[in-house]
Amino acid sequence: MKKDLLKVFALLVCFFMLFSGCGFNSGTALMKVENSTKTSWKQSHMFLSGTEIRSFFLKDEPQKMEVTVVTEKGEIDITVFDSNGEEVFEIDDAKTGTYEFTASGKIKIKVEADSHKGNFEIKKADS
Repeated sequence: MKKDLLKVFALLVCFFMLFSGCGFNSGTALMKVENSTKTSWKQSHMFLSGTEIRSFFLKDEPQKMEVTVVTEKGEIDITVFDSNGEEVFEIDDAKTGTYEFTASGKIKIKVEADSHKGNFEIKKADS
């Protein structure tokens, strides 16, 4: 009976990981509202500290991407890596504003926050 319960639990965990938006979170978030797809990530929070990672699946030809950040308090860093793990874009201690970069294929976005209050959105520039 315990083995069956363990199998069901393992399947539920795998299902959740498979369909949860290809992400990783490590840290603390308070009053966080998030929406992420294969090509966009939008999040607002009253408090965020730690690391969050998402993968985007873009077309093979280069696409212009847009990052919009609102920082009311604290610090937030955003780094984008290509499929080879090479850094293609970085903002350290992002202030309120809009930033652009170009990428293609599978990219990984890492957000590192330290007591950040505000929001960010990463999406294709034309959407």
